[in-house]
Amino acid sequence: MKKKIKLPPGLRVIPSGQTKIAFSYIRFSSKKQEHGNSLVRQLKVTREYCKAVGLTLDESKSFRDLGVSGWKGKNQERGFGKLLDACETGLIPRGSALVVEALDRISRQRPRKVATLFSRLLDDYGLEVHLTGINKVVYPDSPTAADEAMDLLLIAMLASRASDEQETKSERLKEAFADKRERVGRGEVLMETKANKMPWWVEAVGLEKGQKPKIVAIPERAKVVKLIYKWTAEGITAPAIARNLHVEGVPTWRPKTKNWTSERVRDVINSRAPEGILQETPKTRENGLTFSIPNYYPKLVGEDLAIKARFAMSANRRYGRGHEVKGKNERPINIMRGLIRHNDRWCRYSSHANGKDGEFNGYYTCYDELASRTLVTFSSTLFEPTLLAGLVELRPGDLAPEEKQADPAMLALALNKSQLAEVEKKIKNLTDDWEAGLKSPSLAKRLQEREKEQADLSAKIADLNIRVQSVASASIGKVELKELKSMLEADLRDNIVRERLATVLKRLVTRVDVAFEFSDKLRGFLIAAALKGGCMFLPDPVKRDKRRKPMLIFVTFRRGGHRLIVRMPNVNLDKLNKPDTLFTVRAGPDVLKK
Repeated sequence: MKKKIKLPPGLRVIPSGQTKIAFSYIRFSSKKQEHGNSLVRQLKVTREYCKAVGLTLDESKSFRDLGVSGWKGKNQERGFGKLLDACETGLIPRGSALVVEALDRISRQRPRKVATLFSRLLDDYGLEVHLTGINKVVYPDSPTAADEAMDLLLIAMLASRASDEQETKSERLKEAFADKRERVGRGEVLMETKANKMPWWVEAVGLEKGQKPKIVAIPERAKVVKLIYKWTAEGITAPAIARNLHVEGVPTWRPKTKNWTSERVRDVINSRAPEGILQETPKTRENGLTFSIPNYYPKLVGEDLAIKARFAMSANRRYGRGHEVKGKNERPINIMRGLIRHNDRWCRYSSHANGKDGEFNGYYTCYDELASRTLVTFSSTLFEPTLLAGLVELRPGDLAPEEKQADPAMLALALNKSQLAEVEKKIKNLTDDWEAGLKSPSLAKRLQEREKEQADLSAKIADLNIRVQSVASASIGKVELKELKSMLEADLRDNIVRERLATVLKRLVTRVDVAFEFSDKLRGFLIAAALKGGCMFLPDPVKRDKRRKPMLIFVTFRRGGHRLIVRMPNVNLDKLNKPDTLFTVRAGPDVLKK
């Protein structure tokens, strides 16, 4: 027999001939519930409730968070956030009804945050909230102060209970997780044994009863992992590696992924699993559960090769889709993608066919989004040859900071290593207490906090190792500078040349700043550098005419050095008797500051 829905106490009767629009919100936390009946059940109850109390349910707008937690407010960035936006823009009009199963569907945060959220629904947007699970309606305009106080107490009580349940559950899960992690560290159990939960190049064996489980490498797949690291360390880009693997017919070992992608190659390089290290997943880290267990996986690559590969990948990294290489008379590709700035704003690249011969002319444009205006536009034929001319005469040593400058990366590396040693000592003491039987929620929490510190410091050290190694090796940049020299006389309208140039610049440079004004401070710096013999004078590749503008190009190299390339105003060049000359000089990072 169908259960009859009871009318909520204090339900206000909708006047005859009028309708009240209702909107529903449905949420559940676990992805597993998507395969159950949670969605169907909540939707069914909402429809039956609206019919019983006389509400007209508008199902044209769907506000749902399926498999999204309400504990830390994630749903407010997704489905429930869309509901709030709809209220803000008037798509959900004031006076409408919001029908939801329970308060904890909206949020499981602390009572004060839930009260603030309810205040927005009631006071800012004028909604009446129907909680079908407890058969209660909370109206934005309570008839008396006592009624409003009772509603606030109810909201606080329900929020407190939901938040307390979540916190208790979280502490229990963390304690159980800490216990399992400690057992994993001793080699008693495995963190995961399902194939889709482990790296694709390993498998779990010994899962039968009475055997000690362990993880072993799959030889055919491990060979591919080693090859990816080798190729990356040699400077081959992730897209090129993906193409090579595809051409050679190497399977992806993924049922839904038939082709290799650059993202998957980068994931392999960024993973610590090939070094034998088990670390937390992004979701686990987000929940405050961090760890690092060495020798958990079979060790396929050494630390030196891993650092070298990550550095090379960082130097080769292109954001977004790769360029399509074309020949002459095609739209030119942007060789400065992700590198060029003006006044700390990124510069866009565009090209237009001219009316004379139909060839494309390239332009760099800096646009101020807030002011909705273009700050500067300059031709690629003015900028690109100038940059190239200022770099080709450099030596690898010119790419590093001056010797008198302390390398901040080395100082930071030493400090982080010292802090990591202290944190690891604390973790050992806490682990000893845990193994001695002094288990408690507070001890588990302290252990998790220290392990998070350990993971954060390890990540910083890995990054600093890459930076320090790049500065320490004087040979880095030698090949790239030689490549630049070979392209000095090349046709920059040819996209094959431009693709080579883009690759070299990405390996050498992290940022290029362009300016067109000479401050008194900068003039003084240039004069002092010229008097000391620190300037290098180079022929200007851009012919002198009315379009040739004064220009400052400040280059930041991956090895930590900086270089200033300057084209002085024509009048100054004439006074110096150097009419077609570029100046290039080593400079500090604040040289362009006024």
